[in-house]
Amino acid sequence: MITILSTLTFFFNFPLFEDFSKRIVTSLRSYKTKKLLLIVFVLSMVIWLIEGIIVFFGFKAVNANVSIWSTCMIFPLACMLGILSFLPGGLGSIEFVLLLFFTTTYGLPKYQVMAGILISRFMSLWMQIITGTLLLPFLESKYKVLE
Repeated sequence: MITILSTLTFFFNFPLFEDFSKRIVTSLRSYKTKKLLLIVFVLSMVIWLIEGIIVFFGFKAVNANVSIWSTCMIFPLACMLGILSFLPGGLGSIEFVLLLFFTTTYGLPKYQVMAGILISRFMSLWMQIITGTLLLPFLESKYKVLE
């Protein structure tokens, strides 16, 4: 763990990235025990598995014949590539990776793949955003967070 932290500090020891690197190192130091790191890893895998299942059902909604295993395997990869775009929720880049994979691997038409992706993204990402937006006034008044 210390090797990772020192490597990150070395690579991000430029004025432009200095604040960014300090936040990364501080964040990584919060995982002091291997048990906590393992719990976070397992929970992340479970969430990505659930998201892959949601993508599978999005494809089933448009009668696309895809494997549940392929959706559960490609979705985490698409998310990792989406993180590199620095867009909120990987919007656009995750969809592009999914579109590229399912049109080339399964030979599905682009409109069918995009319809399945949009349905699955609405079921997962946008439902969370809508729920959070609706609950924000209640939580703000209850916890007095934004004062």
